[in-house]
Amino acid sequence: MKYSKVIGWIGFSLYLFVLLTLMFVVSRVGGMAQAYSIQEKFQYMSNFVPFETIGSYVEAYQNGTMNTDIIVRNLGGNMIAFTPFGFFLPLLFERLRKLVPFLLVFVSCLFILETIQLLTARGSFDVDDFILNVPSALLGWGIFMIGARLFLRQSPCV
Repeated sequence: MKYSKVIGWIGFSLYLFVLLTLMFVVSRVGGMAQAYSIQEKFQYMSNFVPFETIGSYVEAYQNGTMNTDIIVRNLGGNMIAFTPFGFFLPLLFERLRKLVPFLLVFVSCLFILETIQLLTARGSFDVDDFILNVPSALLGWGIFMIGARLFLRQSPCV
């Protein structure tokens, strides 16, 4: 295994540890949510309407009804949280240097994470997370692709 892959696996492991800790250990939902049935979790802890959550944050910002730190932490965090994921996947798996396979794997992983958050009441299933996380991962993927071409003098498949 190449030296860069070993460092990549170490970096990816540390990143996943921090990400999963933030998503599942640092709970954002109160204890009562854990008592909900699956149907109630889907009803109260999920959003399938695109831009509903993002819009509510924008509206709260405009009305001054929510602390700006909360808005920035939630929207900004979602916008950058998966950039390393997008970088590490093509670094570690050559097949994911093509855009379509990368997106299929990433969206599948994100779907699994969102579903686990919902079922464990450690967050919610929110389509707006996809809207914010996919560009974040694409940014990481793009950084890797540019870096591979410039610094590694490789010709990654697109």
